Amino acid sequence: MFKFYRRVALAQTLFTVLIVYMAYYINVQPNTGLPEKFELINRTGQVSRLEKIESPGKASSGISFSLYKDAYTYFYSSKSGNMGVVYKALEDSRSEGKTVSLLCDLYRKSLEQKTTLSSRCFEVAVENSMIQSYEDVVKGYTNDAALLRYFAAAMILWSLLLWLFTLRFKENRRFC
Repeated sequence: MFKFYRRVALAQTLFTVLIVYMAYYINVQPNTGLPEKFELINRTGQVSRLEKIESPGKASSGISFSLYKDAYTYFYSSKSGNMGVVYKALEDSRSEGKTVSLLCDLYRKSLEQKTTLSSRCFEVAVENSMIQSYEDVVKGYTNDAALLRYFAAAMILWSLLLWLFTLRFKENRRFC
């Protein structure tokens, strides 16, 4: 029985090391996962299709939309923040025929011989009125990275408690 708890504690420790590595070494830069602002492309047009994608617990939650006479499908991630405000602004601009300005990256995604043109949006403006700026999106991503750091600290504490339990079990086999 001691070997079982020791293996569980070892697995937990390795998992914790992975989480700590992700929290502190991968997310060193505040813009991790984001392209630099100068790398982004400005796109303008009127919204033709608008869809809110809500999938709890998945990274794909956000807003998917298209512009008239544009082959790209644009995606605004919920991780960027203010998803409700952005959706409402895009919905209003669609119904009123207003022009939307986007700051986004453009890429091609090829799946099963079907190429789709996709784009992630990092700034949204309607008729020269800024709805969500690039700086606000960076804050949203940074807040998400901070949450990972709290989770890593909790995992460290849990690993220590698990090791203490394992050592206690080794000293006193009647424990449990």
